Amino acid sequence: AIVAFGLLVCWSNAVGGLILAQLKELGWTDNSTTATFSAITTAGMFLGALVGGIIGDKTGRRNAFILYEAIHIASMVVGAFSPNMDFLIACRFVMGVGLGALLVTLFAGFTEYMPGRNRGTWSSRVSFIGNWSYPLCSLIAMGLTPLISAEWNWRVQLLIPAILSLIATALAWRYFPESPR
Repeated sequence: AIVAFGLLVCWSNAVGGLILAQLKELGWTDNSTTATFSAITTAGMFLGALVGGIIGDKTGRRNAFILYEAIHIASMVVGAFSPNMDFLIACRFVMGVGLGALLVTLFAGFTEYMPGRNRGTWSSRVSFIGNWSYPLCSLIAMGLTPLISAEWNWRVQLLIPAILSLIATALAWRYFPESPR
């Protein structure tokens, strides 16, 4: 349940397009900057995925989960208060690193506790829940758009998953056991 919740609330990747729409309205972005914003997140996720498992093997899955959530949360909060697009793009890279490392660690930790005979079934269920982050954050954005100015809307779109990720981190701190291996 903690892994599924962790995947669900780490929707910083899913919210990128929603943020870009608000930033375009504010005049913060053009086509080139939009492409950079999107690509830099993926680059960060590649780096995070590359090193996330290695660090998780050395520090333990639970500690790695908490570390990567802390990186992810901090970069979302700092990014929400970005003074300009260049700073936000740098924050998106760090968000990507945290998220890429987090995904590797979540699935590695999760599969260590699942029996081999139905590991695939449980992995599918967890992924199914995690993939709800895309429609969920879109619905939240649709609900907030008429209520909040564009200047604050994109910032709130980063703060909501940061707050929810804090809850996931607190749950992991309390209930996510260290890897048995």
